[in-house]
Amino acid sequence: MNNTLKQHGIEPFVDMQLQAGDDWHAELEQNIKTSDYFIVLLGNETLNSEVTIKEIQWAIEGNATLIPIWHNGFKFDAKDWSKLPDEISQALSSTHTIRVLEENPLTYDTALRELLNRFGIST
Repeated sequence: MNNTLKQHGIEPFVDMQLQAGDDWHAELEQNIKTSDYFIVLLGNETLNSEVTIKEIQWAIEGNATLIPIWHNGFKFDAKDWSKLPDEISQALSSTHTIRVLEENPLTYDTALRELLNRFGIST
């Protein structure tokens, strides 16, 4: 996905770009809070990660447009995630998502096309 976005002139920050010795926490926070968009890939266990929760909070604080991508059978229902902060539950409940309904290359390609369409790029 990263290469496809770059081919269309979109320069995403991916957490794998962090270098050894970086203050990963501060780098993530700065990059997320200054981004226009925050794409979060959500699977069945993703919201159990404190780091993921913090990243979503930073995106909300930075007024980034949240773009959730649900995969691997994930569906968000606030009742199932009662320990999430209210602002995250509200954001995930009210935000249109991109859904990968089956785990195969075709459905991921369709999801990528929908994401590119969000940025005004038709393929």
